[in-house]
Amino acid sequence: MRASLRVMAETEGIPDTVDAVEHPSSALDDLIVSQDAFEGMTAFARKRRPQWKNR
Repeated sequence: MRASLRVMAETEGIPDTVDAVEHPSSALDDLIVSQDAFEGMTAFARKRRPQWKNR
């Protein structure tokens, strides 16, 4: 959720939707390498519910 809010704040002043979507953001990079992202992929592979820790 925080990453979504961060991306929205970063692109708030971009009037064109396509430009806003294509805008590079470090928030997505941080999200991909987070512990929760790894937990989500691991839980999916093991067919179990993820145990989110907000990290």
